[in-house]
Amino acid sequence: MVFKPGNPYGFKPGNPGRPHNARNKLTLRVFEDVLKHWQDPSEHDPKMPRGINALERMYKHKPVEYVRAVLSILPKELQVESITQGMSPQELETIIVKIREYLATTPPEKDEESDQVVVH
Repeated sequence: MVFKPGNPYGFKPGNPGRPHNARNKLTLRVFEDVLKHWQDPSEHDPKMPRGINALERMYKHKPVEYVRAVLSILPKELQVESITQGMSPQELETIIVKIREYLATTPPEKDEESDQVVVH
């Protein structure tokens, strides 16, 4: 919608719009209600919370939808901060030396699935 003077849907002087934090309060209330519902005892197994029971049933009976639901709540992007940020070249060299020493003294592992030796 393009704002035009006299538009009845636009903000007018003296009309501040939505009250401060109104959306945040509604969102918080919805999350609280969903959390309470999630934690209530399940009708199928009163010892298990309703949400966990629903996930278990979805996992067993609708695995594709289960995976889709799990993936949908994961973050789309991950921010990874470097643990080496701010280290001096000497500190980085010390870490590299320690990693090389560890790898040189660690025996090779066997990959369970392919039955191949994994060399570090």
